[in-house]
Amino acid sequence: MAQQQHMQQTPEIRFALNPAKEGQEPVFITAPVASDAEHLKEILNRDLTIHQAAFRVPYPYGDAEAAAYLAHAAAPEGRGESLIRVGSATAPPVGRFAVTERQLNQGLPADPVGGIPQADLLEWTIGYWLDSRVRGQGIVTRAIRASQAKAETDPRVVRVFIYCYTDNAASCAAVERCGFELEGTMRRGTVAGGRPRDLFVLSWIPSRYQ
Repeated sequence: MAQQQHMQQTPEIRFALNPAKEGQEPVFITAPVASDAEHLKEILNRDLTIHQAAFRVPYPYGDAEAAAYLAHAAAPEGRGESLIRVGSATAPPVGRFAVTERQLNQGLPADPVGGIPQADLLEWTIGYWLDSRVRGQGIVTRAIRASQAKAETDPRVVRVFIYCYTDNAASCAAVERCGFELEGTMRRGTVAGGRPRDLFVLSWIPSRYQ
């Protein structure tokens, strides 16, 4: 029990982001911990703008939804799930930031020409949401750039994708500031709020593959 409480108080730090401007607090991208459940419920039941902008976030958000998210984050397939904290690594979360990886050309034979086998190459997809009370501080932009820096050090990462609703101008602008380019529109690419919605598909390529 004591060990569990200690883990709840000291989540693993994935990225530490310096303030974008003087006077701003540092930002930490950390692993989710069990004590985050109540904070996630508070944010996701209060801030309906998150549900309008993010993909597949349940509403209302109760104990079952929080438990399912934390269980997913603790499983091997959820290792890219992180929460955003402002001020300190143990502060309550104010958002989610996730990097999901997929094997490129999974199931196909290795490239006979040589180099890295196709089966070892990766494609990343970044997803996020942020409490409206802390938007406008460049938090998402800094988190995306930290992920890009990490991708530059991993020769397996071939490309990074981000999907934005076509009517979410602020999110699309933040992604484009990080050097992502619009690949196209996925018409009726998802369902949100009981209706089909269009998505912009934006991608960024690490320098070694440009």
